[in-house]
Amino acid sequence: SPRAMELASSRLPISQLLLAISLSTVDSSWVPPLPTRTAVVSHRRCAAPAAADSGNISSAPRGGLRGLGGALRGAARSRSGATSGRGGRIAVAGGLLAALGLGGGAVAARRASRPLPVVLVHGILDCSENMYQVEAWVRASLGRGGHVLNVEIGNGVVDSIARPMDWQLQELAAAIRADPALAEGFNMIGYSQGALLARGYVQRYNLPRVSTLVSWVGPQAGQFGVPAWDEMIGHINKITSAMWYTPAIQERVSFANYWRDPMRLDTYRSNSAFLADLNNEVPGRRNESYATNLASLDAFVLVSSTIDSIIVPRESQWFGFFAPNSTSRIVPLRRSPLWTEDWIGLRRLDAARRLHFASCACHHREVPSEGCRLQVWDRATRRHLQRRGPLAAVGRWLGGATG
Repeated sequence: SPRAMELASSRLPISQLLLAISLSTVDSSWVPPLPTRTAVVSHRRCAAPAAADSGNISSAPRGGLRGLGGALRGAARSRSGATSGRGGRIAVAGGLLAALGLGGGAVAARRASRPLPVVLVHGILDCSENMYQVEAWVRASLGRGGHVLNVEIGNGVVDSIARPMDWQLQELAAAIRADPALAEGFNMIGYSQGALLARGYVQRYNLPRVSTLVSWVGPQAGQFGVPAWDEMIGHINKITSAMWYTPAIQERVSFANYWRDPMRLDTYRSNSAFLADLNNEVPGRRNESYATNLASLDAFVLVSSTIDSIIVPRESQWFGFFAPNSTSRIVPLRRSPLWTEDWIGLRRLDAARRLHFASCACHHREVPSEGCRLQVWDRATRRHLQRRGPLAAVGRWLGGATG
């Protein structure tokens, strides 16, 4: 096909080229962009410049009883009209925060008025450009003072499939830690394979801390099958499935790191270079910090597509998966040991009402597009990105968070 010829001219190694060509035929409505740059794309930082406040910030009351008294006097002046506008509210809030020991007065109040930054992580055979539409939605929602980091993993299209997930996760963590705007915490949205990387950051790093984690159609419980070959899956499994767990493939093909063969679960647990570890599936090697970190989220939002033809099984987007030795029976999350033994903290999140499930009727590649905005962004995601914690109420009073 013309697309195959175009991919062939991209100088990919032959093994990666064959994978790219085969995957590009999975969804005929989607044409993966070819890399046009050889250097790593810089991570985009487009924070809007902060506008000057109208009030006199230096007049904000200071800490202790003196600060509390000053804050109360400021509130009285505010009611009488002597202190008006956003600057006046910051002065009042500054005194209250200082008196309560929640920060440096006006500085803390100003910080509380800003929405948490948002990090976006693209999917496989993809790049940050495919998340530009999502970036626009987020910026419009955050408003003044908002910050978005739209991360590109390596060079995007090639590295997102030709590099192992551990390497990609290290790239993501480095990009996050290099951005000073994220130092006090942020929210994160991961799309497709990027949703696994986003969860990996929370479980293995989480410094700076993630408040809300959003997974858009991510293969959270793994992948088993290539949709274009569903009718031949039995034959293909006999011939090829074992190869996904060889060191050569695990080191060179990203999705091999979350290929979960229900017929070869022992092989998967022994040789998977990413997902078996991330999901704490290996007996004797379970990492309690993974569960602690994930359970520390203020919210974990799992968005699934009811018509997804890329993630197999699509229930994986909600941590469901094929039963052992079956490609027809699904074990939902709440009947799996991942839940019953709480290997990664999902049950703790649910008990605290911080685990959320949502669904959409969008094709996999349509999710980060305008056609899916109402379902995926407006209904399933936006409300969860509001600032939380002890400063949240102050921030909303100051009018800085738009959610």
